[in-house]
Amino acid sequence: MDKKSSFNFKQISPQGDIEMFAGKNAGKRILKDLFATENEITVISPLIDKIRVSDLFILARKGLKVKLAFDTLHALGKNSVLKNLISQEIETDMEATLDKISKKRWLNIFVIVFATIGVSGLGYCAYDFKLNPENGINFVHIGIGILGFLAAMILEVFRQLVIRRKVNTYTYTKRIDFKYFKGNLKENYLTARIIIIDDKIAYLTSMDFTRESYEDRHEHWTRFTNSDKIKELKSLTDRIFASDNNLNTYQVSWLAKKLYKEPQ
Repeated sequence: MDKKSSFNFKQISPQGDIEMFAGKNAGKRILKDLFATENEITVISPLIDKIRVSDLFILARKGLKVKLAFDTLHALGKNSVLKNLISQEIETDMEATLDKISKKRWLNIFVIVFATIGVSGLGYCAYDFKLNPENGINFVHIGIGILGFLAAMILEVFRQLVIRRKVNTYTYTKRIDFKYFKGNLKENYLTARIIIIDDKIAYLTSMDFTRESYEDRHEHWTRFTNSDKIKELKSLTDRIFASDNNLNTYQVSWLAKKLYKEPQ
């Protein structure tokens, strides 16, 4: 069965287990199958964006198993996509926090006090010399001023150490199972665009997992319901998720530190 209209092309195999489509708005059929997922969906795409990833989170919140592999993020909302994929959890040591606050408070006071002594000592020395130059320089007040500044500087070092003292522990977890591949390798670069739904439906497509590809561009896909073909594609996706050697993999904790602030 063939249908050609408005630059669209569609064909279904005689057995009905292989269907091909080329044209605009090609993602409509894929999204219909995506939202009908019952157990598990796997998405392999070089490029993803926040809109399509949000579709996967809708499924994940329903308790479905979601797997995603990609190597490039759409420029719009790049960090927001990664923050959606990785959650930050903070555990605060309250005893250490109270101790930090107390020491910081006292060190603030002492730094101000000794800095004031330093300013006062040197200031009084200059004032006295201006009024009574015949008496010469008052080295006692100079000494007091210098010692005051030195004490303030040493205390400021300790104050900075207290400020940098860590009282929070950060852990990062994946909200869905994903692999973020990144690199300039000439071989084994992630170019496949595959979607497998419940091991019953598989798509081999030209479309990136983005709104533009699914709605605006002229793209093509091949839809399989043939179990043997689906097993072949699943074997490929399993190897992609199992591989850590053919591509540089961004580790979750390393990546998360570039996304989230970690206050001391």
